Amino acid sequence: MELIKSQQLFTEQNGSEEESPRFFHYSDSPYLNTGLNIVTWFFLSIGLLDFTLQSGIILASFISSLCQSMKSSRRIFGILIVLIFIFVRLNMAMVILAPIIIEWMSGTWVNASVTYVSLIATTIVYVPGIIFALVYIARYGASAKKADSRVMPGEEPMIAILMPIYNEPPQVLFRAIDSMFDVEYPASRKHLFLSFDDPEESELYFEVLAKLGILTPEKYASIMEAEMNNNSKPTEFKFPARIDVTFGGMVVTICRFPHGGKNSAQGHGFRLVQRLYSKTKESTYILSIDSDIILHPHALHNFVAYAQSHPNFMAATGLLTCSTQFNVNIYQYMQNAEYVDSQVFMRAAEAGLGAVTCLPGAMTFVKMDSFLDVSQAYFYGTKEESGMSSFQYHREAFGEDRYLTYLLIKSGTKPYQVAFVPNAVCKTDAPATFMTLLKQRRRWVLGAMACETYQLTSPIIWRRFPLLQIYKMFIYESRSLDWLAWILFLSLISLESWSELEQNWVLLLFPLMILLKYLILSGYCLFSRRKKLCFYYILLILLMPLFTLITVIYSACTWNVRRWGGPRGEGSKGNGCEVKNGKRRY
Repeated sequence: MELIKSQQLFTEQNGSEEESPRFFHYSDSPYLNTGLNIVTWFFLSIGLLDFTLQSGIILASFISSLCQSMKSSRRIFGILIVLIFIFVRLNMAMVILAPIIIEWMSGTWVNASVTYVSLIATTIVYVPGIIFALVYIARYGASAKKADSRVMPGEEPMIAILMPIYNEPPQVLFRAIDSMFDVEYPASRKHLFLSFDDPEESELYFEVLAKLGILTPEKYASIMEAEMNNNSKPTEFKFPARIDVTFGGMVVTICRFPHGGKNSAQGHGFRLVQRLYSKTKESTYILSIDSDIILHPHALHNFVAYAQSHPNFMAATGLLTCSTQFNVNIYQYMQNAEYVDSQVFMRAAEAGLGAVTCLPGAMTFVKMDSFLDVSQAYFYGTKEESGMSSFQYHREAFGEDRYLTYLLIKSGTKPYQVAFVPNAVCKTDAPATFMTLLKQRRRWVLGAMACETYQLTSPIIWRRFPLLQIYKMFIYESRSLDWLAWILFLSLISLESWSELEQNWVLLLFPLMILLKYLILSGYCLFSRRKKLCFYYILLILLMPLFTLITVIYSACTWNVRRWGGPRGEGSKGNGCEVKNGKRRY
């Protein structure tokens, strides 16, 4: 009887039983309704496919992280986290379905679920990023101006610059090397380590020697002539595996190591740094960068100024943007917009909540003694991997930068030791073709999910950084909600009256937050002279959900494939990373 009375009451409040309950009421035009229904259901279907695939990959990563856990207490805690994730994720599905005409969605519990989940997700996912973005912009501005420093002239700490090299285009590598000399920091307090991931004396190697004055133009021409004629080089042109030279007032060490990948070359270089500077490890810093990086003239000074003003400093990254020096296409402009967006909002939020969770391999500034504490676990270039699971490979190889960050955060004792320094700016080359970009993002997706699901099941990290963990948890809970903007737009243009928004106002929080982010980012880009990004950020908002779906499908289909990806992986021998003789090769 109670059920019948409830049904009668529902009918009185919502009309006849034949009328389908709905959130938004469509126009009286049958042609408009038909067209909108087709398009809306198309986006809904794609959104639900993306939602399902991402949920599956995230759950697979969570389960794999539990299998990697050795302690039963961590497994129990991880199971609790997974259950919470599943519960909230199911409620997120209601948010995606909310604007659509589906009869069973008119129940009171569904309305309450959509309301509360939308409020919580919007608050946690967007508000911290907006707040801390404004804080960082107010503190550092939109330029990379030289920061005030406590370091007296002549007392600057030593900085060892580690640059792994393999198959780089010469003009890209030379541009990066030049920026190391051009940066405004005392030359005598910089030591550049060029670590070639190739034991052979390649043409690129000789070009570097010629650039640094080790080879005269005549000798370089003789070597190139011998190479072209397939003749053996004269004995006097054979060089040791390590060469030290002072050029432009800065010491440069050129090394050749057995081919084992970027991490291997970086590890060999670090061991050399350790031998040279172990006595001053407390006051020495290491800048690990890619061989396509262009440092802003004030980047090193601003890193040091931040580190010296924070006694508990361990490591930091700066603001990375895409280089537009050479021919740039729409892919690279959109990547530039994405880089700025993710750093200005997400990285600022992470730093404000306790710690940055990804120190990108492109540019990481770390205190040497902190690096020493985690170096044994991080440098895996010579470690056998025949018994490694795909999850472990994703975590330690594909997500090597996040893995290093996790080790540093775990070894720390206080919040804010792993930081973001937005006025330490550099530029990097972005993938120029769709397939190169897709392969890079596949590596990023699998690496990020492996590292961050492992971090989210860590009781230690939850105890030290509860707000950061909640923020990261909801970032993953809300994945796929980008499709909601399209679905809401189609629903809004079909409204008979704006008064219908009153009962569904909570759903508008998502597009309103996106609009607010766009306004903040546009202001930032205008002040930092990146005007084009204001337009490309709109394209990014519109096209990113589709590209994410393509990346997720590609990642799921290549889950067990252990191959590298990205701009330099495409040009390397073997077309990327492979496993050979039980060791990683890139």
